[in-house]
Amino acid sequence: MRGPSRTDTGTPDGDGDGEELSRQDESTAHPTEFSSRAPSPTTGVTLAPRHTNDKRINEEYKIWKKNIPYLYDLFLMTAMQFPSYTVDWISDVEEIVDELTGMEYHQQKLILGTTARSEDEIALNGIIIMNVRFPMSDGEGLRKMDEKNPEFRPSLGLFTSSPNIMSVHGILAQSFPITNVRAMPQKTELVCAKLADSSVVIYDWKSELRNGWSFDDPVEERPAMLELAGHDTSLTSAHGLAWNPTSGNAGMIASCGKDGRILVWDISGARRRTDVKPLYTITGHETEVQDVAWHPLHSSLIGSAGLDKAFCLFDIRSRCTTKPSHRVEAHDAIVNAISFAMSETIFATGSDDGTIGLWDMRNLGKKLHSLKHHTSDVFTLDWCHDLERGTLLASGGADRRVCLWDVAKINDKPEKTLSDSVITPPELIFVHGGNSGRVTDVTWNPAPGRKLMLASAAEDSIIQVWTPARYQIWPLDHRDPSLKESSQGTTVEPVSGSEATDTEKPASLSV
Repeated sequence: MRGPSRTDTGTPDGDGDGEELSRQDESTAHPTEFSSRAPSPTTGVTLAPRHTNDKRINEEYKIWKKNIPYLYDLFLMTAMQFPSYTVDWISDVEEIVDELTGMEYHQQKLILGTTARSEDEIALNGIIIMNVRFPMSDGEGLRKMDEKNPEFRPSLGLFTSSPNIMSVHGILAQSFPITNVRAMPQKTELVCAKLADSSVVIYDWKSELRNGWSFDDPVEERPAMLELAGHDTSLTSAHGLAWNPTSGNAGMIASCGKDGRILVWDISGARRRTDVKPLYTITGHETEVQDVAWHPLHSSLIGSAGLDKAFCLFDIRSRCTTKPSHRVEAHDAIVNAISFAMSETIFATGSDDGTIGLWDMRNLGKKLHSLKHHTSDVFTLDWCHDLERGTLLASGGADRRVCLWDVAKINDKPEKTLSDSVITPPELIFVHGGNSGRVTDVTWNPAPGRKLMLASAAEDSIIQVWTPARYQIWPLDHRDPSLKESSQGTTVEPVSGSEATDTEKPASLSV
């Protein structure tokens, strides 16, 4: 087990000036140069400057900011002292009444992991548990939560840097940068973090923070509840990390490495403060593995994405762990991400070639469709967790954009811009453009009633929580499927797609 080490963290200076997040003068530093500020108990985050030397990015940001009231039903953001390359939701939702105001609100938690890397700042890393509060009623209630510090004052509550809206619940200090962190779906108090030295650790954050937490407390790294052994710690960490989401396999977790291996552990029954050895060691890629994902319905199926431009599918029930059941060279460049839909057969891959591939496990000989809008590397993918909206896919990448896709619209008529020079793919339903840095993670909220809400993280140190305006996603001629009545209960829109031409339309497939 790794020994503890001293660490600390930064917070806002508490001046409440939301406009500090707006673009600054061109002479200021590049967005990768993050400010370091003195700790403060006010809100638990630091307002890192959002600025860049790129005039085009500045202008894009200004236009986006002016249109926030029309683009979102809800938008919240805050800034960290150091960037978080990862963000994940804890699905539990609390109902809380503020003791001072008497206001009722819902509270949910996000998990983040900082990536300070300089010698002077590396000891400031930590797993951050962040509170995110939402009004039980409407935007008016959200405005009342923070009338002193709003950055935006439209008809909806669109604020940042508020201790009432987004605040740190606690920090589990780490002596290495954190490349990925995920909450266990079936037991949300357990979080698994992957560190830059390829270590994989698990903490019970509720137990660690049971006595409360404050910036005034001495902060030091605590021993992990469990450390998952097996990765080569002489190599830097690959990103991929995933819990098995099925109820019958709670406690199984997969992680990929730069040594080309995928390790699978089962922590059920493991004793605290022990090292857990891998249950399976899987190989199949020719080079390092970038991402790994479990199928949400088939508990034994794992997908992986690799530097070798390929994805692999593995069935851990097979006795052979050195050969995948399927290996497909999927893209013209590195495959960074893989994600399974809430479907028996459909999944997606994202690549450095800027495209997202849609695949059907029943026929891997041909890509169903390529989603094209990103202008650079695609880093992250996540399918909506709601069966009624199971055709929605979120993607983020190096072009500073999060794209929302509805793959059920692939056969719809393309829309042209006013200039008729650019054709927008019909399946592209929303583009989120509020970052000055590369988008490193995006995830849909799994909580009931909030499954159209997303959280995204980027290299500009900004964490954003947002719900796109419903009329942006579902115009009057294409209603929200969750509003449809079905005598059979839950309904799922069909997935359509293949590499279609003008004379050949893709066949419809059921998700």
